[in-house]
Amino acid sequence: MEQPQPESQLIDLREFFRVLRRRKWVVLIACIVVVGVALGVVYLRTPLYTSRAEVEVQPSTTDEQLQDINMETEATRVTQEQVAALAAPALGVNAGSARQLERVANDVVVSVPPNTTYLNIDCTATAAAQAQACARAFSDAYVEERVARAQDRYDAELAGISAEIKLANRQLRSLEALPADTGADRREIRRRIDRQNQIILAAQALAFAIPSPSPTAAVASRSADLPEVPSNKPFVLAAALGLLLGGVVGVGLAFILERMDVCVGDRAGMEAALGAPVLATVPLVRDRRRKREPTLITRDEPRSQAAEAYRTARPTLLYLAQQDSVKVVAVTGAGDEEGKSTATANLAASLAIAGETVVAVSCDLRKPRLHTFFERDNEKGLSDVLNGTLPWKDVLQETDIDRLTLIASGPVPPNPAELLGAESMTVLLDDLRQEFDLILLDTPPALIVGDTVTLIPKTDRVLVVADGAKTPRAAVMHLRQQFERVGGHIMGGILFNPARGKADDYPSYSRSYYSSSSETR
Repeated sequence: MEQPQPESQLIDLREFFRVLRRRKWVVLIACIVVVGVALGVVYLRTPLYTSRAEVEVQPSTTDEQLQDINMETEATRVTQEQVAALAAPALGVNAGSARQLERVANDVVVSVPPNTTYLNIDCTATAAAQAQACARAFSDAYVEERVARAQDRYDAELAGISAEIKLANRQLRSLEALPADTGADRREIRRRIDRQNQIILAAQALAFAIPSPSPTAAVASRSADLPEVPSNKPFVLAAALGLLLGGVVGVGLAFILERMDVCVGDRAGMEAALGAPVLATVPLVRDRRRKREPTLITRDEPRSQAAEAYRTARPTLLYLAQQDSVKVVAVTGAGDEEGKSTATANLAASLAIAGETVVAVSCDLRKPRLHTFFERDNEKGLSDVLNGTLPWKDVLQETDIDRLTLIASGPVPPNPAELLGAESMTVLLDDLRQEFDLILLDTPPALIVGDTVTLIPKTDRVLVVADGAKTPRAAVMHLRQQFERVGGHIMGGILFNPARGKADDYPSYSRSYYSSSSETR
């Protein structure tokens, strides 16, 4: 029975592929660059051509067996001086020059296919015809040298026996010329003559027993071909190796960049830095991002993936409102242009559509933007109420969404932080609690100005907004510590632009279910 994999291994494997999906362009560019370099190096090489001739090595004598042939030894003989000297005339090389013979032999590579008696003779040169001539000359020279070597060995053995027979014949003639005065002398001479005759007969028998040399001790089984393409320009192999190396380099760079990436990136990174759950991850569309248009996506494109993301945060807000009497929620972020006004407007709209009476208050008294989402003016608003110029009911603006009311920021005051921290702000929030189910406060960037920190103690909960590709993890952690020091309670986060491939455990499901292409921030 197959054992299930430990959960930690599955998580690590998922994280590995998430990083690759997120950094796929790094891997792709690395592959393209390395493959391009590999192909460029191959292209710039001086063309070399390789021609191959094939020689079949056969027994050199009538009694030699194929298994008696040492093919490794025969392979080394092809490039030895004797064979090179025989090949020299066909190559126009001085056979008497050892240096030239060695230089020619260095262009030859001999290999033995496993379990065969064949020699592959490869010759490389800068010209195809030259390579062909070299391979052909060395194969012919080796065949000639092996046949000659077998004949020379036979001739040497036969010459040795012939010399022995000649010596015995001379001694025999000397014995026959000796005078024999007595019968004993004749018997001794006869005995010695018989001995010499026996030696001659034995030598003659040995001569007949010498294995005859084979005229086919080596045969050129395949003539050298004329190469059509350079042998040192393997573009396919270079591309394959470049792709492999590029993939390794790309994956390494992807993980290095992942380690160096200081942004929150995905849901897990955001939750780790914030110490609270992410209530929604909101994708963004680049065309609207470039135009920087304030878009109330929950109203204009309710079936989009982004609108659904805001709806996923709604149950948590409603639950806290019912169980913990939470009414005032400050929406803030660490830096500028991270989506806090967008989140405030769309959350307010989503809650109002669900039947809650909601007021969205623009507490950013320096760079107000909330009113633009509802296409309302900013002539009067929160600053007028806090200065005591107008009562709060006079600055309420109805929106085109039922049960959703807007309080714009109003004229920019000289002392925003002091106004937001004043008792008049506390009184305003108390009055709004009596009239509305939920109050969402669009606050300034908490790490840029101190306005938000003075306002946080007056709220029930804080919702932190971050951009996955822009907001540093350290900034979110600093924001968390800052709020904890003033008694703020972080309920969760809204993550815009989550890192692709790392955003959730279910990105493919959400993308396939929502066919609308209008997701925005």
